[in-house]
Amino acid sequence: MLRETGIRVHDVLVENDAIHRTLDHGLHVEEIEFADAKAFIAEHHRHCEPPVGWMFGAAILNGSELVGVMTAGQPCIHGTYFHICIV
Repeated sequence: MLRETGIRVHDVLVENDAIHRTLDHGLHVEEIEFADAKAFIAEHHRHCEPPVGWMFGAAILNGSELVGVMTAGQPCIHGTYFHICIV
C-alpha cells in the first residue's frame, strides 16, 4: 500500500498490540531560532544543559517533525560564562 504512494516507512513499532509506523519523508535542514533550539535541547538532552549562547544553528526535520537541532558557538564553561571563555 505505501509502496504505491512513494512514501517510505522509516520505523515500525509495536506497542500494546498496536502497530505504529514512522514515515521517512527525507531529512532536511531549515533555519531555527535560538530559543527554539534551546528548548529542544532542554527537552531531549537532559544529560547536558542547553547552550548559553550561539553564533548560528539549524533544525533537522523529518517531514514537518523536528527531530534534531545543531548549534554552533564559542565553547564556554557554563558556570563561568561571564568570567572566562575557553577559545
